[in-house]
Amino acid sequence: MDRIDLNKLVKIQQITNLDVEVGTEDSCITLRFGYWNELDSLQIDYINEVLGYTHKIVLGWEDWDSDCGYKYSYKIINK
Repeated sequence: MDRIDLNKLVKIQQITNLDVEVGTEDSCITLRFGYWNELDSLQIDYINEVLGYTHKIVLGWEDWDSDCGYKYSYKIINK
C-alpha cells in the first residue's frame, strides 16, 4: 500500500465533518467516521477525488447492532 499523507486525511475529515478514526485490517487502512456513521455517495466521490489515482475508499463492512443500529467501516485500497 502506498502512503497517504496527513493533509489527505484532514481533507477527508473536512468532507465528512465527522471525527475520523484510522486503523488497519488485512494490510489495508481502515477509516471509521463518527460513531460508525455511513457515508453518502457524494462524500465517497469527494473522498476518492482527494485520494487521487492510487487509492480509493470502499465499504469494508456494515453490521447491525441492536443497541445502536447499523455501523459502517471503510477501507482505503490501492486502485
